[in-house]
Amino acid sequence: MNTLIINAADDKILFSLITDLESYTTTHINSRENFDKIMILILNFLNEHDSNLDKISEIFVNQGPGKISSIRNSIAIAKGIAFAKNIDLYGFLSEQLTDKDVDQLVKIDKKNFTNINLIKPLYSS
Repeated sequence: MNTLIINAADDKILFSLITDLESYTTTHINSRENFDKIMILILNFLNEHDSNLDKISEIFVNQGPGKISSIRNSIAIAKGIAFAKNIDLYGFLSEQLTDKDVDQLVKIDKKNFTNINLIKPLYSS
């Protein structure tokens, strides 16, 4: 099972790929320029680790709280990928992460996460 995690709630856009054997993470500055090319960044990240969207079985996306446009864009991208590739999509909240360790998401029971149809952003003020 390969899991893609998209977390753009903070000052950096974080992508993680978790496979049965390895875990890879990369970050990018949370900027408009990077959101303009976020799909390219995701595809390049997967390609660097010998993966692609066809190998992803689930996606986790941070619902917030965080920057409004970052949360909205990352959820839209995650929903688009999940819909196009028929991938399970789960939303999580920042407070569900201990020490910002995204690897723990794949170990938590999926009942604790919001599914694709119910993901709603939580914006910070």
